[in-house]
Amino acid sequence: PALTSITELFGISAKKMQAAQLAQGVFSVESGHALAGPTFHVPPSSNISVPLRFRPQTTGSLSSYLLFRNNLTIVEMLSVRGDAGRGTFGFPKTQSHIVNGSLTFPLTSAHLAHCNSPSMSNDEAARRFLFNFTVVNRGNMPVVVERMGIGDLECEGYGFRIHNCTSFTLKPKKQRRLTISFQPDFTA
Repeated sequence: PALTSITELFGISAKKMQAAQLAQGVFSVESGHALAGPTFHVPPSSNISVPLRFRPQTTGSLSSYLLFRNNLTIVEMLSVRGDAGRGTFGFPKTQSHIVNGSLTFPLTSAHLAHCNSPSMSNDEAARRFLFNFTVVNRGNMPVVVERMGIGDLECEGYGFRIHNCTSFTLKPKKQRRLTISFQPDFTA
């Protein structure tokens, strides 16, 4: 009965009201806030902010309704809507340096043949091998890359170096080219 009166009062279809009930728990007032309790007081001629938390379980658009009842038995309705999605950071499978989802560096003995020369110059010893690859966001939300590292080291370590090693945001369906270099260590 209460559901029927709310739908009639606000002209909401029963189907939309059922969808709103399914979204219950997805939208919530942040815990610890004064409005999180069952009742709260708003002084006359004042404004309040209601911090909502959106915790979707699936991707897509979700909507629900917030109902406010005042002490004069008037009910106000506020429609809320959230778009749930995710960013998906990965490598395009068409890249030659990607094998089973891992980044590989195809160095062969031919690449390092100069290392066997007793007269290897300092320039040859300092030679870096550059590898360009692309990362892509296949999701529908931006991916924020805050840091990059080699093992536990930021940007450079163990002979590897990430060029342009800065944070960036990768928008949905976009890609970015990254360069990693490798410099063998022949000091031993």
